[in-house]
Amino acid sequence: MRMRKDKLTGALDDANIVFSNNDYQFTLMAANKEEPECKLESSDGFIYGTSYYNKRVGLFIGESKLCISKSLLYTPLLYVQSETAWNKNIDISKFQRIVFSGGTLNNLFETRFYQDQLQFDNDKITINYPTYKKQYSFRIKGTKCNITIGILPNDSCDDTSLNYHNEAYICLEFEEEQPLSDVRMHYKYINQVVSVMTHRKENHFDYIFVEQSGDAMMRMMNRCLVHLWENDNAQMHSNCCATFDFLGDSLPRLLSLVYNSKDKEASYSLGFIPQNNDDSRIITDDTIRSISAAIECEYQLSDDLTINYSEELDTICELARNAVIKYREEYKNSTKLSPDTYNSIFKSISFWKITTAEKAYALYERFKNNMESYFSFRQRIAQEDIQRFVQYRNSISHGSYRKMTKEIRDTAFAMKVLVYYSLLHRIGIPDEKLNELNVMGVVF
Repeated sequence: MRMRKDKLTGALDDANIVFSNNDYQFTLMAANKEEPECKLESSDGFIYGTSYYNKRVGLFIGESKLCISKSLLYTPLLYVQSETAWNKNIDISKFQRIVFSGGTLNNLFETRFYQDQLQFDNDKITINYPTYKKQYSFRIKGTKCNITIGILPNDSCDDTSLNYHNEAYICLEFEEEQPLSDVRMHYKYINQVVSVMTHRKENHFDYIFVEQSGDAMMRMMNRCLVHLWENDNAQMHSNCCATFDFLGDSLPRLLSLVYNSKDKEASYSLGFIPQNNDDSRIITDDTIRSISAAIECEYQLSDDLTINYSEELDTICELARNAVIKYREEYKNSTKLSPDTYNSIFKSISFWKITTAEKAYALYERFKNNMESYFSFRQRIAQEDIQRFVQYRNSISHGSYRKMTKEIRDTAFAMKVLVYYSLLHRIGIPDEKLNELNVMGVVF
């Protein structure tokens, strides 16, 4: 169930401005007609106010200043509102816990069958709802973060039926208060973690809320609902290739990998994941390029390949450098080459690389036994298929047009599964458990 949005009408803090909304469209208007223009300033990208029902509201403007002339129809991609109206003076600019609940998460736990849920005692029926909770910790750029994943019962009944289901959640709790502006960052990274598990970039959460420190009652009273345009407009789906049960104790490593990745440093590459169900079976030229980039990344970060081309290449590069150095010393009095030319030669040697086809085949040989679960329902590929796949990538990358054949497309799907095996192995999933990966979820 998607989160309900309240109709909000109220006034902003520290400014004579009133607001009202229709979904994500907020109308801001100067309350005093004698002041035709008002300027709002923000230190954290949010402007804050209080609704006429005493609910605190934070609108993300993403800028330090916003000018209001007469009336302004403003559409923020993010706004926050307190869930209760008991305290209009609470500070919603900081939080210590952020919770993602329901939606796609409900599909990421294995189906569990519990015994003795229904107990009959004369005319009385007792329903025992099971709960599930696991706790981990990891570090975000040096700061400790505790994470809890779990399932809480959520039931409803009417005169004709009794329906109950479990609501899954992810809770991040920090040792120190976090600025409200970090909400988008946490949504981005948690969505990326879930994307690995669902093989979909679009994932929906029924509820996102932030809480401050305190006991359970105080947290509930100060809870703020987070409304994100991307989340509300994400396509609903039930695809799953890796559950939380499958990841087990490797979940903190996956979280750390995603949260602590740095620009221009290889950590993981999953650009080939489809946006939603509509393009899950489509292989485009961009998909081919993304798969090739992922193969390059996984080869670079793998440390237990059965075929290691890098050692032999390093030997060749060292021989080439020594040969150039020897030539330069022997002919230093007669050579016409400048020092810059020699530096250029050394630099070009440093760029000698293993071909993408050899990297893909090395990964393939490493996870050959695991790939058998994929080949049980898909056509087997050979080294020649991998070479043709890379040749196709090379052609389209240099502006040439190539017709994508069924063989190229089949190899692309197999390479997706291969990248998944390598990534999951790097975060600690043992080889024997990799066979439990739902490869159908990666392909479809």
